[in-house]
Amino acid sequence: MELRLKEYIEHILRKEHIADEMHVKEPRTEEEKLHAADLLKLVLSYPDVEGAVAAGEERSCGERHAAP
Repeated sequence: MELRLKEYIEHILRKEHIADEMHVKEPRTEEEKLHAADLLKLVLSYPDVEGAVAAGEERSCGERHAAP
């Protein structure tokens, strides 16, 4: 009976290991995740380019890069 119990425990452990391997793994470090979140916030803070073009607010290249 002990042998069957040991085999059952090993079977359960193998199933758990396989289930863990099936999960999506995040390859980025915590620092990379924070940097990506900061970049996303920055990009989302920009005005909608399509909306600006539709409203006629597009500036020429010279105006866009002119010093204030």
